[in-house]
Amino acid sequence: MRTLCLVIVCMMVVFAPERAKGGRLLLTEPLDCLTPQGWLGEMMRSQERNFTGILDNTAFPFTQGGWGAEPFLRVKNGVTEEFWVPYEQTAYYFDGMIRLAHLLHSASLLDKAQKTIYQTIAQAGDDGFSGPRIVSEDMARWVYAVFFRGLMAEYEATYNEKIIKALDCHYRNDTVRYTARSLCNIEVFAPVTPGLLARGGNDLCAQ
Repeated sequence: MRTLCLVIVCMMVVFAPERAKGGRLLLTEPLDCLTPQGWLGEMMRSQERNFTGILDNTAFPFTQGGWGAEPFLRVKNGVTEEFWVPYEQTAYYFDGMIRLAHLLHSASLLDKAQKTIYQTIAQAGDDGFSGPRIVSEDMARWVYAVFFRGLMAEYEATYNEKIIKALDCHYRNDTVRYTARSLCNIEVFAPVTPGLLARGGNDLCAQ
């Protein structure tokens, strides 16, 4: 029952913009249509200087990256494995960074965030799967929902079709059963890959 409720909530989030066309809800605006001004602009510029712009030189796990970079590893029961927690933390970081970068037209933040995004895409496996292959935890796929929101923010600002193709290939070739919070990936793949559950093959990935 909890899983069913979560799916329903996620679907409401995904398709809410359609209802907004009737004036009942707010619509989001593309990042390239927004220019922060006044106190909000000052707060965001302060964030760039004093937090987002320096956190990757300050503390773990942000100094390591994980996405498109050196993997996060731990030793558990004598076995070296990737684990999802630092991927979640850094995913939030890069999602916020790419949005702030486009809103402020910050070259330094864009360089950092886009490097991570496109390196992650470039390092996808032959099957199109992007990012770490963490399969040991029920929460493992949640980190993709977070990081891929950043990819969608980048697409919203640049309309780079590489992002859509990468996400389509990733989701259509992932064989792990999504449960619990991992189901929130529907926020990303429902708009990106129409008919995902009804389609098979890897035609897009082979292009």
